[in-house]
Amino acid sequence: MLTAITRGVSRQLAECELTWLDREPINIELAIEQHHAYEQ
Repeated sequence: MLTAITRGVSRQLAECELTWLDREPINIELAIEQHHAYEQ
């Protein structure tokens, strides 16, 4: 059995620091849903 250690999606994800990409809106609810599916 493989084990991965993950942490939840921060609600402050949209405020992350960007160095060379243009900022685009992040749908936090969708990100949380996708991350939950990844963890299954």
